[in-house]
Amino acid sequence: MTDLTPWQTAPLHDITAHIVPRYHNTHRSQLAEMIGRGTVLAETESGFPEDFVPTVQAIQNELLSHMMKEERILFPMIENGAGSGAAMPIRMMMHEHGDHRGAIGLLAAVTNQFTPPEHAGGEWRQLYTIARQFADDLAEHIELEDNILFARTLSV
Repeated sequence: MTDLTPWQTAPLHDITAHIVPRYHNTHRSQLAEMIGRGTVLAETESGFPEDFVPTVQAIQNELLSHMMKEERILFPMIENGAGSGAAMPIRMMMHEHGDHRGAIGLLAAVTNQFTPPEHAGGEWRQLYTIARQFADDLAEHIELEDNILFARTLSV
């Protein structure tokens, strides 16, 4: 996990400017890649988890909506100094973060904790590596928002 300490004192605008390319855009790419690769593997690999693609699609649907709300509504409020005036949307985003944590747990369960079976080929193994990286990135993203960006915004 990346050391998030430098963000504890960074301007809030710098944090939101970092989150979008580092996490939001990365998640969009990771999810699309997992769905594409998973769809191929579901058709070609015996024993590939049938729940993998639907699980990732559900995560994608929820996360894309969530990130759009942050980018279009919440982050501009934070950047414009809303402070505690952003409390309601922050509470909503934090509640959704709890749902995202649950989705990470579901993805881990579907993938046997991101561990492919012994007979899995290179594509399957690579997909699980991408899935683990996605889960790690999402957990770090949530930590940065909840524990630093949102906490600091509400303290203004």
